Amino acid sequence: LIYIWYGRYSDAYPRKYAVELVKTIKEDVSVEEVEEEKETPGFWKAIGGKKAYLNVPYKCEPKLFEFKNELSVFTCERIYDFAQDDLLKTKMFILDAFDDVFLWIGEESNKSWKQLALEIVEEYIQKATGRPKNLLGKYIEQGKEPIQFGMAFHAFKFNLSKLVKPENEPTLISNIMETEFAKVSTTFSQQELIKMKTENKLPATIDKLKLELYL
Repeated sequence: LIYIWYGRYSDAYPRKYAVELVKTIKEDVSVEEVEEEKETPGFWKAIGGKKAYLNVPYKCEPKLFEFKNELSVFTCERIYDFAQDDLLKTKMFILDAFDDVFLWIGEESNKSWKQLALEIVEEYIQKATGRPKNLLGKYIEQGKEPIQFGMAFHAFKFNLSKLVKPENEPTLISNIMETEFAKVSTTFSQQELIKMKTENKLPATIDKLKLELYL
């Protein structure tokens, strides 16, 4: 038995040829067509059980942008035909999903770029047109991607151990900005700065070439 599942927003054209395509692959197979929200228990059992998923269409094609720092120039470049493999753990990205704008942080990315990345996302949102008035940037770390993020990719592999946990909800970038600003605004004594520099424990938000700003 082969199931053909039709999302409620799917187009009529591919539906028309879905059964024919299955029969081309295997002629003597039984085919059961399933409409979204009318799935049978047998369908859910065949795919491993019913789980949470988003059933809303994208209002535009998702866009992925990669942060780069070449010759001390911090830029953000769009990646076309992207896939999950593009999300390298040493990188940072913006994902524009129209109703949501995400800042994705790789677990081994250069955290000294974080403040610039946050500012660029905020500027990107301010310049976005035709979006919801309450459009907010969302901050997510590698391995803690929500469903809204993963659905922009083909066959995204989630970290299932963290997917449904409350702490996996994206943090608003505006809240992160407040926290980062507080860090940058923090001052230290000369002895504290020398000790942190000697022990290589300077906060990622501190410019190591301008330590005098934090006195």
